[in-house]
Amino acid sequence: MKNKIIIFCILIFFILGASLYSFHFLKTDRTYGDENIHSWQIQQFRSGDFKLHPNLTTLPGYHYLMYSFIRIPKVASIHNMRILTFAFGILALLFFYLCAKIISPGDADIKTLQFFFLPILFQYFFLIYTDVVSLLFVLIALFFVLKKHNIISFVFIFASILIRQTNIIWLLFIFVAIFLREYQNNNLPQPLLRKEGNDKKFPPLANVLPLTKGELEGVDTQCPGRLGGVFTHCKKNILFIAGIMAFGAFIFLNKGFALGDKEMHPWFSFHMGNIYIALIAFFFLFLPLNIYNFKKIVLFIKKKPLVLGFLFILFLVYIFTSTYMHHYNEERYVFYIKNVLLVFLNKHIIIRLLFFIPIAYSILSLCVTKLHEKWQYLLYPASILLLLPSSLIEHRYYIIPFSLFILFKKNQPKWIEYSQIAIFIIASLGIMYGLSQEKFFF
Repeated sequence: MKNKIIIFCILIFFILGASLYSFHFLKTDRTYGDENIHSWQIQQFRSGDFKLHPNLTTLPGYHYLMYSFIRIPKVASIHNMRILTFAFGILALLFFYLCAKIISPGDADIKTLQFFFLPILFQYFFLIYTDVVSLLFVLIALFFVLKKHNIISFVFIFASILIRQTNIIWLLFIFVAIFLREYQNNNLPQPLLRKEGNDKKFPPLANVLPLTKGELEGVDTQCPGRLGGVFTHCKKNILFIAGIMAFGAFIFLNKGFALGDKEMHPWFSFHMGNIYIALIAFFFLFLPLNIYNFKKIVLFIKKKPLVLGFLFILFLVYIFTSTYMHHYNEERYVFYIKNVLLVFLNKHIIIRLLFFIPIAYSILSLCVTKLHEKWQYLLYPASILLLLPSSLIEHRYYIIPFSLFILFKKNQPKWIEYSQIAIFIIASLGIMYGLSQEKFFF
């Protein structure tokens, strides 16, 4: 009991200390990145004007939510909006912890610290961006799935789409995850089998074979099988089907995913850039885990040498698809530090080709990193579907995939996990310092 109290106090100390440090540097009303768009939109709603900003790409769910809390005079300052976003972030932290307690009770504290200090997420706890509130709704939806309250889960995951349209991917993820958890693993009806010793005329081997037509006489045959299980799942979770159809109607009527700035966010196009950069980011952010996985990777290649053939084919694809030419990733926007890397890679083809090494290593490391349950491996195809349509390289798109990876992965030796936390803390506080000094925006 004393150990749990000590760990909890350490957790609170790090979170509170880092939060005070960050707010100390962000007392100004100067906006960073897209904060000007989001704060403008909230202020417009507060003034009674519900016109949307022409460059607002998301549905205005976040802005309505913020507006509902800042109607009080003198509350709608930039600083107070940041505090309100941080309050939602604390709720996200709480629901992440609750999910971790269900998935991996003994490691919930470590996972929660890694989540809070995840460098691509940390600064957005303190900025007027949609990402933290979007993440909160996804985590609440996941929590209720784990508790088997699927209708409540749908309400929150559908509401998350009103904050960021790309959360349709996580609606699909949860819909399929419910099926895999409740049917494929546990409740999917199985073919009727002969019971061992049920009849002496059956030889022992026959006891595990399906019953014949004649043997089924008088037996209840209401067993829909695997396909029937899918239909039953769809019927029980019809709200998810309705949500998918409603989103399809929105895409058709809106002629794309983005609400504004459509020229910079074309729909129905596929780009590998975000997948490559996400894998590079994974290599460096999770470096202790990746180093620890080296021996496992060697054994994995020995056991399945065909994976090298797959990586060679991927390298050929990478050669022709690894340019990062979106307008917002150009050299004029180098205040965004990710663009410094992208511009450098575009100018130096040899360096760009060498960066395939961390990409390939990350793929292999993910292959040997075990998650707690089989349905959680849906995270990987869901992440690909999330990143594939966007030509804009944006690390914020990786926040939910990386957060869920931290939640789902089985914990490694303590030195790995504590090293991970140390790297995250140093990187996150460094990012906040660079932002506060207006040296760069991450």
